[in-house]
Amino acid sequence: RDPEMSRGLGDVYKRQAKDEAKAELNRLKEDSAKTYPAIKDKLKALLDDRLAALDKCKTGAEVQSCVDAFAAGVVDLLIDDAAGARLKELETKLKTIESAYNALDKTRQSLVTKYGKLAGMQQLYKQYTENLEALKKWYDEDCKRYDYIKKTVEKLYNGAVTQLGECTDKAAMDAVMNGYVVDIAEALTGDIAYKPGKTPASALKNLETRIKNARTAYNSLTAEQKQLFDKDLLASLQGAESLLSAYNSGISSLSSRLQQDKKAYPDLSDKLERLASRARNAMDSSVDTSGILSALDRYAASVAVSYTHLRAHETSQD
Repeated sequence: RDPEMSRGLGDVYKRQAKDEAKAELNRLKEDSAKTYPAIKDKLKALLDDRLAALDKCKTGAEVQSCVDAFAAGVVDLLIDDAAGARLKELETKLKTIESAYNALDKTRQSLVTKYGKLAGMQQLYKQYTENLEALKKWYDEDCKRYDYIKKTVEKLYNGAVTQLGECTDKAAMDAVMNGYVVDIAEALTGDIAYKPGKTPASALKNLETRIKNARTAYNSLTAEQKQLFDKDLLASLQGAESLLSAYNSGISSLSSRLQQDKKAYPDLSDKLERLASRARNAMDSSVDTSGILSALDRYAASVAVSYTHLRAHETSQD
C-alpha cells in the first residue's frame, strides 16, 4: 500500500472521528442543558474547553477521552452548583448528582474530580433534617407547656423552619436553632408585660406561674444563648420577680402577724381582720417593694393604736 495513501486515509478517519466527537459533544451539551437547567449557563464553557482539547487530539483514544471528560464534567458542574445551595433545595440537588453519576460508565465516573465533596454535602443535609426534627419536637413541647402563647410559639416555629431552609452551612443553622430557644424565652418574658412603677403586685401574683416559666426558660439557655437575650426583657423579668417576691413575703408576714395579734388581743379580733384586709389591699395595689413594706408598717402602727385605745377604754371603765 502506498504510504502517502495510508496517511491520507488515516487523516480522513481522524477527521471523521473528530467530527463525530464534536457532534456527540454538542448533543451531550444540549441534552444536559435540558436535563439540568441549573448549570445551563456553565455548559458552554465546558463544551468550549472540550472542543479546544479535541482539536489537539492525535489518536482515537484521545478523542474518546474528550467526550468522556465532558460527561464527567457535567457531574462536576452539578456538584459545584450544589455547593453553597440553600438547604431546602439540597436534597433535590444531591439526588440529581447521584442519578447523573450513576448513569456514567466506570471510565467516565473515574474522571469526575469533585465527587469527594458529596459526602460533606450529605452530612450537612443530614444535620438539616435532624434540626428540623428537633425543632418539631421543641415546638410540640412548647405548645403544651406554654399554651397561653401558643400562637406566638407557632409563629416562631414556622419562622425558624423557613430560616433553616435558607441556610447554606452549619454555622447558619446553629444560629437559627439558638435563635428559636432565645425567642421562646423572650416571648415568655414579654408576655408578663411588667412595667416598673405601674404593674401592681396583685397582677404579678396572678401571673406567678408564667413568671416561673420565663425564669426556667431563661435559666435553661446556654451562656452563648443568654448573650442573645434582650437585656431590657431580662431587667423586666428581674423586676417582676423582685416585686412578686416582696409581695409573697409581705402577705406571709401579714398573715403571721395577724395570727399572733389575734392571740395577743382577742378582744380586737374583728378590728384586726379589718386592718389586715386594708393592708392586703394596699399590698395588692403596690407597684414597688416600698409600698408593700409601708403597708406592713401601717398595719403594725394601727394595731398599736387600736390596743392603746382599747386599754384606755378599759381604764376609763374602771
